[in-house]
Amino acid sequence: MSKREMDALLDQMMHQMDRITTQWQQSEHSFDTPAEQCQEPLATRPLTAAEFEVL
Repeated sequence: MSKREMDALLDQMMHQMDRITTQWQQSEHSFDTPAEQCQEPLATRPLTAAEFEVL
């Protein structure tokens, strides 16, 4: 895996973490609208074993 690929993967994961954190913070303040929390998937796809080992 090249440095560029690793940087791109790390960048993608950081964006996912930001999105999950934002959703979590929003969910704490909106118990009356649970449907909104489920509209966007948390991750675009699961990590492969090779990608997970990089962590």
